[in-house]
Amino acid sequence: QSAGLHRWVTLTGGEPLLYPKFLEALIPHIQAAGLQIQLETNGHFPERLESIGPNIDLIAMDIKEECDGGQLETSLRFLEVSKHNSRVYLKMVVRPSPDIAHFVQTARSVSRIAPDIPLVLMPVSPFGPIHSPPTPQEILHLQERLLQEHREVRVIPQTHKLTGQL
Repeated sequence: QSAGLHRWVTLTGGEPLLYPKFLEALIPHIQAAGLQIQLETNGHFPERLESIGPNIDLIAMDIKEECDGGQLETSLRFLEVSKHNSRVYLKMVVRPSPDIAHFVQTARSVSRIAPDIPLVLMPVSPFGPIHSPPTPQEILHLQERLLQEHREVRVIPQTHKLTGQL
């Protein structure tokens, strides 16, 4: 069946993997409509990915700093599960004065598990308690440093905030 104008459905939230039974019921309908599936996730539920992972076409996983609720070891286990079933890329939001050591440790760990997946740095947009983004120099310095640890590091702004979607 032709999907028409739309080719993808993105499962996002909150956290879509909080609802594994719902996803297991929904995914066959999306596939029957001829659509590809992207999963946006925080990477905190590697065991829940195992049942739906083979049906996901692209996974975008956030790796957060501990101060933002990140759990690096859990994220790395999630990456182990996801790298075999889907195309994957990792997103890391960068605040002003980023914790370089955290980003380096993350990039080094990701490179050991999945050296070919993109690592995307997303400078935080001013919103709510965040009053200013990191400077261009901070972002470019961080990217340069992480490229010493990981093959592909990109910088992409948080476009949903720039376009007034949040």
